[in-house]
Amino acid sequence: MTSTIRVDNGATLTIEECAVVLLSEGVGIDVGSGTSTGRLVANGNYVPASPTSPERLTPVIFASAVDGQFWGSIFVYASGDVEFNTTVLAFGGNVDAVAATLVARGPNDGTAIRTITPNLLVVVQSGGIGISLENGAGFRDPTREWGGVLVLGAGAQPKPATWTQSYDPFYP
Repeated sequence: MTSTIRVDNGATLTIEECAVVLLSEGVGIDVGSGTSTGRLVANGNYVPASPTSPERLTPVIFASAVDGQFWGSIFVYASGDVEFNTTVLAFGGNVDAVAATLVARGPNDGTAIRTITPNLLVVVQSGGIGISLENGAGFRDPTREWGGVLVLGAGAQPKPATWTQSYDPFYP
C-alpha cells in the first residue's frame, strides 16, 4: 500500500490467513473516525499440534514494503473495532507519525472502551513504542484459548541502514 486507507462508514476490511500486507514508509490503516464505525479483521489462524497432526500456523503479516523503512500505524478510533487473529505487525511505528505500530484512542470522556481483540497478536521491531492505548482505550479479552499480545523489539529507531526482514517471528 502506498497511501493510508480508512475503514469507516460501516465498512469491514477482512484480510485472510497467509496474506502479507506490505506498507510504504509512513503509510497506515485508520479504523473508524469520529462517530463513523469501521471494522478490521486480520484473520490468520493457529491450530495447535495434536497426536495426529502437527501445529499449523498461517498468520496475517503487516510489514514494511522496503527494507530499512518503517510503515505508519494501525490507528483505531473509539468508533472502530479490530480483531487480530494470529497476526504479526512488523516494522511499523514510523517515528515521523504517531511512533507506535498499533494505536487505539478512546472517546476522551473518561469512559473505558475495549476496541481490540488480540487473538495472538505479535508486534515485531516497532520503530517507536509498539502499542499505544490512549484516552481509556484497551483490549478485549481474547476469544481463543491462545490469545494474547507479544511485543518484540519496540523502539528500533534510529533506522538501521539495511536489514533482512524475516516474516516468520514465530520461528526465528
